[in-house]
Amino acid sequence: MPQLKAVFDQWMQKPTRTDAFILCLFVLLITWHPFYLHQQINLFELGLYLPGIDGILNGQIPYRDFFYLRGPVDLYLPALFMRFWGEHVAVLCAYFYAGTVMTLIICVIIARELLPSRIFFYMLVPVLVARTFPRVVFTYWGGLRYAWGLLAVLCVIYFLRGRKIGWLAAAGIFTAIAGLTSIEIGVCAFTAATVVLLWDGGWRRYLSAYCAAILTVVGSYFIYMAANGALADYLNTQWVIVTQMTKTFVQTEPVPANLFQILHALLIPNDKNFRQMTSVYCYLFLVTYLFLRRRSHQLDWMDKAAAAAAVYGF
Repeated sequence: MPQLKAVFDQWMQKPTRTDAFILCLFVLLITWHPFYLHQQINLFELGLYLPGIDGILNGQIPYRDFFYLRGPVDLYLPALFMRFWGEHVAVLCAYFYAGTVMTLIICVIIARELLPSRIFFYMLVPVLVARTFPRVVFTYWGGLRYAWGLLAVLCVIYFLRGRKIGWLAAAGIFTAIAGLTSIEIGVCAFTAATVVLLWDGGWRRYLSAYCAAILTVVGSYFIYMAANGALADYLNTQWVIVTQMTKTFVQTEPVPANLFQILHALLIPNDKNFRQMTSVYCYLFLVTYLFLRRRSHQLDWMDKAAAAAAVYGF
């Protein structure tokens, strides 16, 4: 019995760096796909990127010389990747593959900070990979698109743990890059950080440092765009995307349209939308947990870190 208790106590300890390294290695191995190029070329998805990348590699300016659906960083990074490794569609596929795996590894690092015990850490990561690794589309979708917002959240978590304002500056930089990658990711990362900083003491100083880092990056890019006569086109494109996206792409599957249908999808397992609603239970549990912790005056930095991850994930 004492031996079993010792083993149990060991698994209930806080995850270590060694645990994180093991699970990062697990992510690399479990997603390893050496034959990822042996398939048909997806002309629709890759076709969204290739014209823009070709334009950048030939000196064109996004939005002034050509339209692109998302932010400029979503093109600049794969273009840089192809500049170094070759202007070939296989290199673009490798970029998406590597970026998707890197995004999962960032999730593992965040989980190490949030989870209180090793046993839950080791249980979560296989589920995370199984549920989020896009095994069919990982060679032409995703890449580092979601990584920047996750890095911003990770930096906020490090700030909450150590109170070093440099982490907020890093969070602001990554938030700006996230917004320049895809505007909704930047908005979600900004909201997550802002909610936590407003919740935290001394928020004026912290929020100022965070916003200053964002403005430095975004302002520099805006100056570049204005100097090249592309700023108005960029802002107009982002406005159209935000206001017209849901009106342009037709919803092909039925979704809950009123309160009754939402409750039906939430409570009835055989409803076709039940699987999309299961995350609601996760958020209800988290909100209840934070409410009880606040009521008992037991809130600590890990609770705020979990809230930051939850707001971004929403």
